[in-house]
Amino acid sequence: KQRGYNRRNIVAGNSSNINTGVFVNTGMPISKNINFYLTTGYSHRTGEASGFSRNPNSWSQQPVLANGQRFYFDGFLPQIHTRLIDYSVIAGLDIKMGEWNLDISNTRGENTLRYDIENTGNASLPATNNVQTKFYAGTLGFLQNTINVGLDRKLDLGTSRSINIAFGGEYRYERFSIGAGDANSYINGGR
Repeated sequence: KQRGYNRRNIVAGNSSNINTGVFVNTGMPISKNINFYLTTGYSHRTGEASGFSRNPNSWSQQPVLANGQRFYFDGFLPQIHTRLIDYSVIAGLDIKMGEWNLDISNTRGENTLRYDIENTGNASLPATNNVQTKFYAGTLGFLQNTINVGLDRKLDLGTSRSINIAFGGEYRYERFSIGAGDANSYINGGR
């Protein structure tokens, strides 16, 4: 208590976050039979969350100073900070070809999620007087690109009946990536 440590430091529930986003949806005729359309968006989110509180008596979870003492003598509450960036773009053409309607579009979207942690430590690292308490813990990324082509027309069968004929195809490319953080955030230092 005399060191000002709050033993009621367990934080449960949703993390705090800040979200900012911008989206645009537009279109315009290019000619009598061709319309262009575009939808695009960008968002940026940051978050802060707490890990589980580390008990002051748990030596296995504690970084150690060169003199053999625990770095976080009273225990600690790790903090997890995230930064998420998303963007997406959909662009296409609606083309009227006689009785047929042709739609050609491309959709691309990507997001990245970066993790940074602080008020923590790698307990396996050798004892030192310069304990690292902040780490870049890695990045996750996902990208998807899709090309679509659709062709359709309506056939009037008379007596207020009709049938729709449609053909289409899609090609999709996906990429998932994991980026390692600081080596000290994950290595087994042998202690």
